[in-house]
Amino acid sequence: MNIYVRMIEVFGVLSILGFGGGKGIIPQMHTDVVTQYHWVTSAQFSQFYTIGKLVPGPTTIFAALIGFLLGQPITAAQACGAVLVIAGVACASGTFRFARPVSAVRVPV
Repeated sequence: MNIYVRMIEVFGVLSILGFGGGKGIIPQMHTDVVTQYHWVTSAQFSQFYTIGKLVPGPTTIFAALIGFLLGQPITAAQACGAVLVIAGVACASGTFRFARPVSAVRVPV
C-alpha cells in the first residue's frame, strides 16, 4: 500500500480514537509509528513529542513532524506528508461532529 494512504489510514483511526482528548492517543501513536510500521525511532518520537509540547496548540500537532519525516527525500513530498497526516487527524474526527442525527441533538428548554 502507498505510504501516504497508510499514513491517512493510521492517523485517521487515531483521530477517531482521540475524540474528546488527544493525549490519550499518544501511546497508540507510538505503537503504530515506532513498533508496527517502523516509520520513526523511539528517540525521534520522543523528540517530536517534546517539540509538540513546546509549540502552541494541541500536543498531537507533532504528528505533522512524523509526516514530514516520512515524505523524504523530496521536499514537496515532505510537505505533502505533513499535510496528509494532519488531514487524516482532522477529517476523521470532524466527521462525527457533523454526522449526528438531528434527533441526537438536545435543545435546552
